[in-house]
Amino acid sequence: MRSMNAELLEKVCRLAEGTSALILVATADGAGRPHIAAGGMLRGPDGDVIHLSEWFCPATVSNLLANRQVSMVIWDPAINEGYQLICQTHKVEVEMVADGYDPAMARAEPMPQEERRLDLRVLEIMLFRSGPHSDRHE
Repeated sequence: MRSMNAELLEKVCRLAEGTSALILVATADGAGRPHIAAGGMLRGPDGDVIHLSEWFCPATVSNLLANRQVSMVIWDPAINEGYQLICQTHKVEVEMVADGYDPAMARAEPMPQEERRLDLRVLEIMLFRSGPHSDRHE
């Protein structure tokens, strides 16, 4: 595992605050079947841990229970600047429950009823851009 550059991780988090920045979260289930979700608010860093909150879909949450590895892209297409973070899930916390929570919904067509915070330990940071680029570690 590479040592984390705190200044770079802070830069990544500032990029995520931009109005045109996209956050994409890739997870995989225990068999390796991938799934991509949009991320919401990114906070941190706290050392090498970042905090990502969103009303994640059931597949994302289920995958995190089976496989703690996460790849996340923070990318601003307006300036074509971004980073891919290779992370390990440290903790998943429920932050908010939808008003009118109905446990029966878990057995119906899945709809997120809980906003969750993913505490992710950042293991690697690589540049991410559209067009030709390397997977150079930062």
